[in-house]
Amino acid sequence: MNIDGFIGYLEEQERAENTIDLYVRGVKQFFEIYPEVSQETVLKYKKQLMEKNKPKTVNARLSGILSYCNYVGADVKVKGLKVPKALSVENVISTEELNKLTKALLEAGNVRGYWIVMFLVKTGARVSEFTRFTKTGLMRGYEEMFTKGKVRRIYYPASLVKDSQKYFETVDGEILFPSVHLPKYRGKPLISRGVAQMLKTMARKYGIRREVMYPHGFRHYFAKQFLKNGGELTLLSDLLGHEDLATTAIYTRKSTAEITDELSRLVR
Repeated sequence: MNIDGFIGYLEEQERAENTIDLYVRGVKQFFEIYPEVSQETVLKYKKQLMEKNKPKTVNARLSGILSYCNYVGADVKVKGLKVPKALSVENVISTEELNKLTKALLEAGNVRGYWIVMFLVKTGARVSEFTRFTKTGLMRGYEEMFTKGKVRRIYYPASLVKDSQKYFETVDGEILFPSVHLPKYRGKPLISRGVAQMLKTMARKYGIRREVMYPHGFRHYFAKQFLKNGGELTLLSDLLGHEDLATTAIYTRKSTAEITDELSRLVR
């Protein structure tokens, strides 16, 4: 198992940081069970995954090991599972919960945590993009970064730039949210998994539902609020970096909880 070589292979393919992390963990898990990749062992791995995981997780782990097979030149072909297309976005933090969270962070003196949440909520960025936010980008009002094989522009609302300026005067370096914990990582950009863990800690500490405290959930919140406030779907699609408008249209559909509430209100 050559993990370093595999990571380099994925980087050459311009895979996102999150994807590389996910694939590497899946490959390591595979080799804890099987000594080598082959049609037989990958099929067995798939069956094991199906016993304890949701289809989406099974496919993610399979994608990782199949990518590794391509890397080492192994002729392995295993089909993923069919996953029903989501009809709405679920598990999105409510405005009440968001207000509770931000108030608690400020009262606890966790200003950095407050701005981490606000930048996720008000930019709609993917976590892999968020970790690369810079002071230069903030001052000009947008970031330009190479994401998913193309240059993507992520805009900052003027109020966010103005309100956060004083805080970032206290932050050393160019990165808006550098790592501040382990010495060897200090000053370097946060990693996606670190942001996710930070949000889970906030959920536990401040009494927010754990299922809504994940980085992509704040991207969902941004999208739903944008449309709720009268924003155009085509502009939202551009802001989120979607290639297909149909992907963005999911935010026009009500969640299961919203449908239930609406039904209860209208049908008595």
